[in-house]
Amino acid sequence: MLRDGGIGATAARLETLVRRKRALYRRIAAGVRIDERSVRLVRELAARTRIGIVSGAARREVVAAVRHAGLAGRFGAIVTAGEVSRPKPAPDGYRLALRRLGLHDGTGCVAIEDSPGGVRAARAAGLTVIGVATSFPRAALRRAGAGRVVRRLAVLRPDHVLTSRRGKKGGF
Repeated sequence: MLRDGGIGATAARLETLVRRKRALYRRIAAGVRIDERSVRLVRELAARTRIGIVSGAARREVVAAVRHAGLAGRFGAIVTAGEVSRPKPAPDGYRLALRRLGLHDGTGCVAIEDSPGGVRAARAAGLTVIGVATSFPRAALRRAGAGRVVRRLAVLRPDHVLTSRRGKKGGF
């Protein structure tokens, strides 16, 4: 993300930033609400296909957000940054999630991503990508390889995601 934002950082600086980010996230996360339309999208997709999460966040943060949104048990795989040696933009997280879902490759799977690094990771693992332009401009997500870009997750409907698939496997 730093590279995508044009910011260079040493390993020590990166570690400091990650610690600060996690501390700030814990403070504000309790008050964050996930849009009900986004929650509905996840529920409807989970009822129709296998879904997973691949995140650059800490597992504790992801699990807390999933529980807070009432989505516990909806995901067949949750892979976080600490579980792979090379996080996004490397495809390792997506590849691990695919294995946990019992899939051999990303053909027929759709990733929903909000960063160029995430888009590149998903594409490198063979997934089709829908970009969500909440953190980065539409053009940056398209340049990274998103086949479609929407302005907010809440505008997607299950059929939008499912018809984006080249086969019939699952989504992230």
